Amino acid sequence: IDVEHLLPMLPRQFQKRAVMECSSVVDEIINPAVCLAYPRRAYTELATVPARLVRPTLERFRVLREADDTVYLRSSSINVINGMVSLTFSCDGSHYMPVEEFLEKGEEFWFGVSSE
Repeated sequence: IDVEHLLPMLPRQFQKRAVMECSSVVDEIINPAVCLAYPRRAYTELATVPARLVRPTLERFRVLREADDTVYLRSSSINVINGMVSLTFSCDGSHYMPVEEFLEKGEEFWFGVSSE
């Protein structure tokens, strides 16, 4: 974290301490032994969604989130156990569908326009 621009705002006696504490906080945040809420685990055998489909699903979430300033994906989730995705859009539209169906949908389904 670049705190250099903030240092002049602090009294001189606190500047060195601020840099040291900021470095300490960053070290804790990036240390998985300190900040990882859920430890790494093997992909569950109970999953009905193949692990290879998780990343494309998350990437599609990102595309839908960034697609439009007015109508955009507000929240989403993937349930790897039951194989479903849940989507809520800024226009209050919601969808609940299997992961495979979600990934098959083209731009025309989500935005009403053809990708051609």
